[in-house]
This record gives sequence, C-alpha cells and structure tokens, in this order.
Amino acid sequence: MITFYSTAIHATIWAPKAAQSGNAAFLQSTRFLLFRFRVDYWWYGTFVLPRGWLLSMAIVVAADSPYMQMLMIITIMLIYLVVQLITWPWKLPALNAFDGTISACLLLMMAILGAFAPAVTEDLRQVLTQAAMGIVGFLNSVIFVMMLVTGVAVVKIHAMGGASESSWLALGQVPNTQFLAEKVAMLAEALEELEDEDIKAVLDKLSVYDLRMIQGVITAFGSELGHSELLLDRRVTVVSRFSNRSLTGTRSSTVLRSGGYSGYSQGPEDEDQAPQDDLEKEEASLSPGTTAEPEGASATWV
Repeated sequence: MITFYSTAIHATIWAPKAAQSGNAAFLQSTRFLLFRFRVDYWWYGTFVLPRGWLLSMAIVVAADSPYMQMLMIITIMLIYLVVQLITWPWKLPALNAFDGTISACLLLMMAILGAFAPAVTEDLRQVLTQAAMGIVGFLNSVIFVMMLVTGVAVVKIHAMGGASESSWLALGQVPNTQFLAEKVAMLAEALEELEDEDIKAVLDKLSVYDLRMIQGVITAFGSELGHSELLLDRRVTVVSRFSNRSLTGTRSSTVLRSGGYSGYSQGPEDEDQAPQDDLEKEEASLSPGTTAEPEGASATWV
C-alpha cells in the first residue's frame, strides 16, 4: 500500500510536466487517478486516496473507546469536507454537490449517534477537556487575528480585496496588474487572428468551470469599461459610465457603438450618427489637454 501511494504521489507531481510535454502514454496510464477531477485540481485524486484507510484506522487505534472512534472519524471527514468545498474538484458540478451533501449528512449522523455512546472514563474525560480548552484557545487566536485584520483595513485606505491588497490578507500572492495587462493584450492579438468559428471551437473544448470563469472575466471587464453588451452575469458593483477615452485619453467609439457610454443601443441606421454626436458634445465641453471625466456611476445588478 505504501508503495502504491508513493507511486501515486510521484505521478501526481509529474502530471503537469507530462501534460506540457504531450506525454499521452503517461496521462493514459494515470487516467484512473486524474480524469475524474478538474484540470486545475488534478491532485485531488491522490489527496482523497487515503481517506478510507484513515477512517478504518480510527477503529483500530481507539478500539476500546467508541467515543474516540467517532471523534476521529468526524475530524477526518470534516477535513476532507472543508478541502472539497474550497476546491470543488469534481469535473461535474452535481458530483461536488452530492459529495458535500453526503459528507455533511454523515457528520450530522455521527454527532447524533454520540448520544448513544457509553460513558467515558475519567482519564478520557480529562483528555477531552484539554482538547476542548485547546480549541477554545485556537478560536481566541482566530478572533485576535480578525481584530488585527480589521485594524489594518481601517489604517490602509484601499478597496477591500482589490489589486493593492497585501499577500497575507489575500492568502497568497496578488497577481501583478502590469503583467496581466501585457498578457491580456497578447491574448487580444491572438484572438484577432482567429475566425469566430475557431474561437467557438476553442471554447467547446473547455470545461464548464472554465466557461463560467471566462463569463465572469468578460462581465468584470464589461462592468469596468461601461460596455453593456459585455455584462453576461449579475453582480453587485459600481458600473462605470465612462467611455474608453476617459480611461486612456484617446478617442474610442467601440464602447459608444455598444450603447455603454450613453445608456442606449443604436440601430443599424444610426449607430454612426449617435456616437459622433456624443463625441462632439464631449469635445465641446473639454479644454485642450484635458480628458473627459466620468459622467457618473450607479450601484446595480448587472
């Protein structure tokens, strides 16, 4: 068993390199370990392998104490449930819902069955009391950290969870916006070279999670650019009402033609005239060397 699990760990570590190099034979041989899970959480199959063994060992380790067996089983299942809910690793979203629901029901059942467990010994009672005190101390530590985070949020005036957030509050390194801007521009150039049918063929190969992620990214860009036709999902945010010109200082009629600037959509017969009128009004209100200010914003569902 140890040899098999060690091999599985090695295969999980090597899988990204094998996929990048196009090693189809390796991926096919490890398909039983990887294919059920999302490509960005390919390691979950190896992570979930020892769960059954750990649940069985709980009965062996605490053979004479039913209450300790239940406590160990609840702890193991709770750890796996938290990881599963954070990562949502199964390819099919329904399987994630089923897995989480089953685990929650089993935990609730174990908690109810605790009422039927025999009385614990005095020694075990002392151990459980110390464990409970340790959990209380951990909770106090969490509350103290939350107070520190609140203090930092009061001192540092910036958008909560924004691009300028610290890495320890963001639970990881925040992506560099300049680097992302370069990659987005590179992606835009690559998409311009493809036909609509080719772009659709690429999207057809993506998973449901990737498609939803792309939909969210498009909606985020549309919200910031004030482009109504790019708002594909609902979100509570401040919708920008300014054109691309107010962002970059250069003239752009793309957003105007979509109706994002003036709040209406033009038909084919007047899509050129209406944006031109808007630009003329904007230029008349500007002095040389200045750029347009945002016309306003509103918090709404988009």
